[in-house]
Amino acid sequence: MNIGVGLIGARRRPDGYGLGQFMAREFLNYPLSRLVAIMGTTPQTLQQAITDLNKRDDLSNKFDGTVYTIEEEENFFNNPYIDLVAICSPSDTHEHYIKQGLKYSKHILVEKPFLNTNPAILFEQNIKKADKLVKLANSKDLLLSTNCQRVANIPILCEEYNLPKNPYSIEIELNVGTKSEKLESTRNLFELLITHPLSLLVKYGMTDIKSLDITNYSHNMSSDLSFLVIEGTYDSGERNFTYRIKLQQSRDVHFANMKVNIDNKGPVLINSEYAPNGEIRTIYEKTGEGIIRYSTDNLQTAVTSIVDAVYYRDKSHLPLITNNESFLIYTLQLKLKMIYLSGDYG
Repeated sequence: MNIGVGLIGARRRPDGYGLGQFMAREFLNYPLSRLVAIMGTTPQTLQQAITDLNKRDDLSNKFDGTVYTIEEEENFFNNPYIDLVAICSPSDTHEHYIKQGLKYSKHILVEKPFLNTNPAILFEQNIKKADKLVKLANSKDLLLSTNCQRVANIPILCEEYNLPKNPYSIEIELNVGTKSEKLESTRNLFELLITHPLSLLVKYGMTDIKSLDITNYSHNMSSDLSFLVIEGTYDSGERNFTYRIKLQQSRDVHFANMKVNIDNKGPVLINSEYAPNGEIRTIYEKTGEGIIRYSTDNLQTAVTSIVDAVYYRDKSHLPLITNNESFLIYTLQLKLKMIYLSGDYG
């Protein structure tokens, strides 16, 4: 029997943010999953989200499941046909919905960031909240995975480009576009995008926040471009490397693209495009090489990997981000935020 999925937040925002519709597409297209329920804010927004979803021409199956408003959340989480809950609602709802999902013994895939960061709460208190949720999931043998789909790029970088798995230098540049009239502030840009490069750094061995240091931070914002740069070192004894993260938003980017340079061996540009069959795929091109490589779309990989993990429940099928990695990425995000907001770097 395939895995039943309940999705929260299927609506795409006018400014282009909101991954719920695309995540719903992947669940509808994957043979091992079935999208049995969607929960949204109001009947009107729910109906619009489902209409927008079902009129897509890249669906193998249309959504015909049960719909719930947020006033009916107990019925949603108590639905016996839901095995996995995908949370794509605003980050200030994540903690509550994760708790509800775990209460009803559902596996969780939560859109980044793992939890909303409350600046009024001390660093240690935010960490304790995340730690408590992950420990609860572990105690119930449930998956609690953050959707950090770009870590799917690492096997391609290692296998196709022969780049080291334990590098001494990591540079990651992420560029996104916007449909909004106003670019995000650099502070909001940090909140929205920092999880992407941090998830890669965790996979490359950044596992101890005490070993993380920022040596430089810079940012700028204009009417057409908003960016920030964070540079630093990581030295845990077992692993040590330098890192440089650049996050950028501009008006001339359609698909988000990422540039990764490992050990100064030349950057690999990672982008997305529509394949001839209409499906989205990930493309890789190393500067100066002229050879383009392709892989499955990152989001598709993220969705299929967690469905497989729930379906097979063995060590050979894991989500892209494990429970403990979800906690670690969130912890690093808080640590970096605390350092750069305090100006205690360099």
